[in-house]
Amino acid sequence: MGRYTASLDIMDSNPFIVIEVVDTHFPSLETFDTFLRMSKESPFLIFFYYLSKGPYFNQVIKPKRRNGYFTFRFSHFISDGSFVSALESGVT
Repeated sequence: MGRYTASLDIMDSNPFIVIEVVDTHFPSLETFDTFLRMSKESPFLIFFYYLSKGPYFNQVIKPKRRNGYFTFRFSHFISDGSFVSALESGVT
């Protein structure tokens, strides 16, 4: 879990960021329900990174320079109590 550290404000414009790494199985129903509830009650964004589905569901853009930043593009996330497919919603 992480968030912007220059400010301690917890608000929609400064949410907690969670990256759920899915390796062998999706989270349990109890965990998934907790993610939905957390994102509905507090400013949480939960992104899903599928290890076995590499470039099909995820995109990692490597930096051109040695000290550059990686860019991740996720295909699914939870926001405001809803599981969203970025591909279907137009968010990329």
